[in-house]
Amino acid sequence: MPRHIARKGMTGGRERGHGKEIIGELKRLSSRINLLDAKLAGQSNTVTGMAADLRKLSLGQKEVNLQLEEINELLEAPEDGENKLAAALINTTEQIENFYRLVYGDEASPLYRQAAMMWEAALGNLRRAGITAIEGEGIIDLRLHAPAGTDFDGEKPEGFILKTVECGFIYKDKVVKRASVIVNKRSGIQ
Repeated sequence: MPRHIARKGMTGGRERGHGKEIIGELKRLSSRINLLDAKLAGQSNTVTGMAADLRKLSLGQKEVNLQLEEINELLEAPEDGENKLAAALINTTEQIENFYRLVYGDEASPLYRQAAMMWEAALGNLRRAGITAIEGEGIIDLRLHAPAGTDFDGEKPEGFILKTVECGFIYKDKVVKRASVIVNKRSGIQ
């Protein structure tokens, strides 16, 4: 057999073996890339959700700032020291509430349990200071509640409060801030 033919045959075998190794390595790399892509997709969804929460908080911050100004105006009455203390207590409670509402729903989370304990303690402090928190319960009362949106639950009557977005407050028999609530509304009903 001629020498160049033998060499060609041997080289071809090595190239095929080397090609199989490359294909195997490419398959392993492709699998790793797919796993990383799946992990990144999951993290992307988490980041997207967190970004949406942050956008909601930042959009709500403008309204919070306006409400804080209103609270401060209402509370800066003749009994200056007492009213300022009440305003400060309400402001602090609102910050705790924002944190509580952000982690609300994940009852298994230690962060949620801590936020819930802080929220309950803050509500107790308000009660001791003569400030009543307004939650959304029952049918909406526009003197106490500000609709933040609507949803539908077929088991609840029209106008029923489905969820409290943010508490309101009563101080010295005056509504200082109405509670923001989600209200039940049947589709198509105006």
